[in-house]
Amino acid sequence: MRLVASESSPFRNSGAGTQADSLDCVTGSVCYVWDSGSEGHGAERTSDGGVTWKQLAALPDGRSLAGQNAGPPSCPTAEVCVGAAGGRTLAVTADGGARWRIQPLPAPQGSAGSFIDEVSCATPADCVVHLTAGAHGTFLSTADGGRTWIQAASIPRGAPKYLYYLRCDADGRCIGLAPTGTNADGGIVSVRPLSADRT
Repeated sequence: MRLVASESSPFRNSGAGTQADSLDCVTGSVCYVWDSGSEGHGAERTSDGGVTWKQLAALPDGRSLAGQNAGPPSCPTAEVCVGAAGGRTLAVTADGGARWRIQPLPAPQGSAGSFIDEVSCATPADCVVHLTAGAHGTFLSTADGGRTWIQAASIPRGAPKYLYYLRCDADGRCIGLAPTGTNADGGIVSVRPLSADRT
């Protein structure tokens, strides 16, 4: 990677959108921005490469995307996004954020008081969520678009309770990251499955 002068850079200012702390470009023209500080109200979508932006619809029942308690939604296609909506519930859109539906997750073993902190969907059918549950958190996965969920068979000792990033591919391989230590003496711990089996 190298920096280039702005005068000769292929990058250009394409338009103004909401202030946000997360950007997810699904195609060359469709991108989503999420503002974790606004409890989901700062979510916008562009379908023209950032020239114009449109605010996404509100979630039903007064719910909001989980804001500072969770990572941004995961968008496996230009129209489908899945995000945490508080507790053990997901917000799902299949039309680019024009409408949302709320999907509760089953209660995994030892999940009292847990909530979703990360969501990663490699495809609309294949999603993995991390819940803060117990001392080390736990994972749930689906391969049928959320009709059924499977809890991870085991979590390694020393795994973090919270994740700050989760990325899963369609073949079932995932990596989750969480910071360790302090600002002055910190690091990153990663968690990944031992095989391609999502459980």
